[in-house]
Amino acid sequence: MSEPKNHLIFQGGDITSDGGMLLLRQVDKQLGLSEAVSKALKDLRRSASCKHDGLSLLRQRVYALASGYEDLNDHQRLRDDLAIQAAVDRTATLA
Repeated sequence: MSEPKNHLIFQGGDITSDGGMLLLRQVDKQLGLSEAVSKALKDLRRSASCKHDGLSLLRQRVYALASGYEDLNDHQRLRDDLAIQAAVDRTATLA
């Protein structure tokens, strides 16, 4: 028996189980918490050599912690995750 010619094949694509980060981002945006904390922290890095701003780094770490990623080694996998990239307002690979 042959398969019908008009069938759809689901291949998954880019999916994530961390959609809650986007909700967390909305709450953070309304409260302005991470932005206030970022302004209170001094960034002593040479800005010309930095690819990632302090606010993005702070958000990446806080959102990952809130999502249960307590180990910094988890960020190696999370850096390409589309949900956390969207949550920290970046479209490229994270730090």
